[in-house]
Amino acid sequence: MTICHDPEEAVSDAILAIAGGDAAITTVISRPWASATFVGRKLRMTLRLEGEDSGERASALASRLPRHDFDIAGQIVADVQIDEQYRGTRADGSAFAALVMTVLMVEDR
Repeated sequence: MTICHDPEEAVSDAILAIAGGDAAITTVISRPWASATFVGRKLRMTLRLEGEDSGERASALASRLPRHDFDIAGQIVADVQIDEQYRGTRADGSAFAALVMTVLMVEDR
């Protein structure tokens, strides 16, 4: 179980651990979220991957992350939605990929 007082940091760390290697979270936009019975945060995150196999890794993560059971103290990751997926090659020939996702976190009281 990940114990962290900052839910955004905890879910970012968990996603990076799953992604492995040279993955990086390049943006996180966090806003409060609530329903009639739950309180939490909605995060919009961009995960960047580098390397020749970055596109394949991004595709595998796009399939895996929405089904993953995150174990974060005090939080339930209720939903991970992959909104966008990019692949590209830089001018120097290096490959990269990125996933833009929305993560819904609910306080577990």
